[in-house]
Amino acid sequence: MHVVIAASAFLLASVSAVLAEEPAPPPAAETAPAAESAPAAVPEAMAATIGNTVKVVDAKGLESHTYFAADGTFSGIAPAYDYHYQGKWEIAADGQLCRIFDPVPPGVVNPLCSKLEAHAVGDSWTDPDGASGALLAGQQ
Repeated sequence: MHVVIAASAFLLASVSAVLAEEPAPPPAAETAPAAESAPAAVPEAMAATIGNTVKVVDAKGLESHTYFAADGTFSGIAPAYDYHYQGKWEIAADGQLCRIFDPVPPGVVNPLCSKLEAHAVGDSWTDPDGASGALLAGQQ
């Protein structure tokens, strides 16, 4: 799940860099390919994440909240910018968590994949890049 943090921090940093320079127009009409179907079962490493909030604060202090649903979708917000994002998630054959944003936020690659690590509600952690994360109960 540290990678969820790193990926969320990357998303937040990308969005904040673009938004800090000047108001960005809405993302282009580019859309990600739709996932063929929702996950058949939630992988054990994602179980505690479903229905709860992954809160990330990057090294610059910018915060994002991401919510993962069992149906293979996610949504989130960068509160400082009131910037909302959404898409679908899946576990790749190599075990990575991949997020497919729709629409794709400025500066974000699609799909955005990262190593998946399990966390329990109430856990918090810090990544080597200075980002911190926490798994909070419910949607916050």
